Amino acid sequence: MRWWLVPLLLALLSPPLLAADLERVRIGVHEQSTRLVIETTRSLRAGIEQPAADRMELTVPARLAAAPNIAAPRGLIRSITAEPLGQGRTRLHLTFDRPTRVARAFALAPGDSGLHRFVIDVEPDATIRRAAATPPVEPPPVAAETAASAPPPAATVAPETRPRAKPPPRAPERPPAIAATSAPPTAAGETAASQPPVPANAPRRPVVVIDPGHGGVDPGAIGPSGVFEKDIVLAIGLALRDQLLADGRVEVVMTRETDRALTLARRLQIAAEARADLLLSLHADSLPNTPSFSGASVYTLSQQPSDSDAARKAREENAADERLEVITVQEDETVQAILTSIMRTSTTHRSVRAADKMAGELRRVTPMINRERRSANFVVLRSLHTPSVLVELGYLSNPADEARLQDPAHHQRLADALFRSVTAYFQLE
Repeated sequence: MRWWLVPLLLALLSPPLLAADLERVRIGVHEQSTRLVIETTRSLRAGIEQPAADRMELTVPARLAAAPNIAAPRGLIRSITAEPLGQGRTRLHLTFDRPTRVARAFALAPGDSGLHRFVIDVEPDATIRRAAATPPVEPPPVAAETAASAPPPAATVAPETRPRAKPPPRAPERPPAIAATSAPPTAAGETAASQPPVPANAPRRPVVVIDPGHGGVDPGAIGPSGVFEKDIVLAIGLALRDQLLADGRVEVVMTRETDRALTLARRLQIAAEARADLLLSLHADSLPNTPSFSGASVYTLSQQPSDSDAARKAREENAADERLEVITVQEDETVQAILTSIMRTSTTHRSVRAADKMAGELRRVTPMINRERRSANFVVLRSLHTPSVLVELGYLSNPADEARLQDPAHHQRLADALFRSVTAYFQLE
């Protein structure tokens, strides 16, 4: 053989040799969920799309084996079929016996079989069940959903080690919201806050979605004392929820009420499904190399950041899905067109008005940074019809801010200020 043919032959032979085979699909039924395990000859992650609440399509970058072992449907899964797509890809089509969502998705190293495993847990979608119990309205669009988060303890899966740290001390009808995101959506559990009973003929109350940032395997910022941002913002979000529910003039939906992970796209989807009139995303900042930086700030959406620090913050928050092992994709022209549409709608003006109310009320109870009103291209604020505001409640890297953010009395002061700003925004005084 001529020596110059060797590289050519290797190039021709490499793709088939390196291609993965989809050998087996297993289904396990657990108390609250159904687990799908895709077993392949190489490590990979499937693309997950949910065109309807009771259907799912999984695009697996592996060719279908000559005699694949596809488990019979059970649990929430009504049917499962495999479709070879060519070019080393397979699509799995699933239908479910009720509305479902992806609770977790993660990869596992080979077990005794020697096959790599990609695991997807699906569970009933409580958000859709809740919507079905309300008076009929035009159904909102459902954002596409894909997977991420950490595996729960299970008989065949070792639980993931999570970071540990000490917790902090104890309107009129409008079009449905449309979420614009460049990150593949996912889900992880969330619950709607309990609402006081409303007479059937009562006028529609404004819907406020409270979004405590981060959660689960994503702790967010970590203070010098070891306190997690995810715990701080959850405590304040729950205090605000309780105050709004006690007042009774708005409906409240929480993206999470426990220490659970959600992707940015899932947070947007919850707001869309709730037909939210306001999305309030709660966070705490950190600049470990600049501990003198302190104070709260309020952000709205813009394609161009208001300043370099706003750009930094948007990059950090938009990268949150990487901590959940979500595979992000590049923004395409469609996403950019939607962002442009958002900026041209009254949603932007309403977001700015809500942010101004919040900055004014927060200023009364906590230190604020210079130029406290800022803007940047945050994924979680990309809603076409829902005014959306992201609030940074302080810097955990600053000793004074960290101490305040661990004080339950300060939690209540912040919740009071946000409560006043919400009621002022909706002119409910």
